[in-house]
Amino acid sequence: MAESEDFLDAVRTALREGSFVSLVLSKPRGGSDVPNRLDVRFIQLKQEAVLQWTHQRGKQAIHENVDLNESATRIVELVPAVYRDALLVTSSENIQLRTGKRKAWLTRTASSKPVEPQSHDRQKQYLLSPESSAPFLVELGLTSADGQIKAKKQKKFRQINRYLDFVNDIYDSLPAEGCLNIVDFGCGLSYLTFALYHFLTEIHGRQVSVHGIDRNVDVITRAQSIADGLGLNGLSFSTGEIADVRSLLGDEPVHLVVSLHACDTATDDTLCWAVQQRASVILAVPCCQHELASQLEANRLQLLTEYGIVREKFASLATDTLRAAALEANGYSTQIVEFIDLEHTAKNLLIRAVRRTTGLPESVDSRADEYRQRYEEFKQQLGNPTLRTDSILALGE
Repeated sequence: MAESEDFLDAVRTALREGSFVSLVLSKPRGGSDVPNRLDVRFIQLKQEAVLQWTHQRGKQAIHENVDLNESATRIVELVPAVYRDALLVTSSENIQLRTGKRKAWLTRTASSKPVEPQSHDRQKQYLLSPESSAPFLVELGLTSADGQIKAKKQKKFRQINRYLDFVNDIYDSLPAEGCLNIVDFGCGLSYLTFALYHFLTEIHGRQVSVHGIDRNVDVITRAQSIADGLGLNGLSFSTGEIADVRSLLGDEPVHLVVSLHACDTATDDTLCWAVQQRASVILAVPCCQHELASQLEANRLQLLTEYGIVREKFASLATDTLRAAALEANGYSTQIVEFIDLEHTAKNLLIRAVRRTTGLPESVDSRADEYRQRYEEFKQQLGNPTLRTDSILALGE
């Protein structure tokens, strides 16, 4: 049918020109052993653009990332031979194909909300979209059953995707094969823990063992119940302290340690533990920090310490600087970056540390020696306070 060929030509053009946004295939022909609906959307991974194919199996959404050329071939095989209805959304229009026994209908309408076409400087789409049909989004109350983000959860949804951007950035620093062992300390309501599990298993196709730990019994009980209900076997939760996790992991190595908004020196405890475990990557968003603020000497920093809010902010930034330097001194290449805009949360700095693999003995790591010296010099400038960050530094001695 000419209408079907026109539709497939439109798909090829959208893929070639970078205007492809999404595709929905529905109403399979009788006798076809295929899902009732296939959702296909463009996503930008770190190294390549792919189309993510999604269908529902019970409560679980099954995802498959397929390169653009293979996706084009697959679409030609499915439309209209297998699926009678198809809806293509491009950056400028919606194109719908409906096929009957002897006739087909093709309609084109302008997009109500035009999308910028794909290009090298195009803003990257969300790694986790509400249309991904991820059941945990519904179970955690982020989206409605029809895939709409709830009004009060818009900021949280953007925060989750910002977090996944950071995980995607460090993905290549994790082992390329085998099960990834991950610890999330202070997981709280576990929005980000579930998102991390989904991202690594469904988008990157990895086997993972993600363990969330928190002191709050109620949130842990709820999170474990949701994980069990969704059949997420590689995701578990428990109450306790970061030191308790080692017994749960046995002899398995730790590849990624996450600590988001752990209060005061709990961040230091987590960083210290992660370094002891020789974790491949550490992601930490510190929360309130009071240890240094109470020790700043007025005679050294009189103007800074005169104003309470300035004193607190300076102490917070100085503490994060010392944490980063202590990690560098232990063989980690470390950055402090903005986690999310200040309009969403005041706790907006993320410490990202990736273990260096120079091939040289750690005893001759000149970068580590340099940062050890810089750490000590900065502490002297602050009046040589006694801080929990010192325990991180001491691990490299």
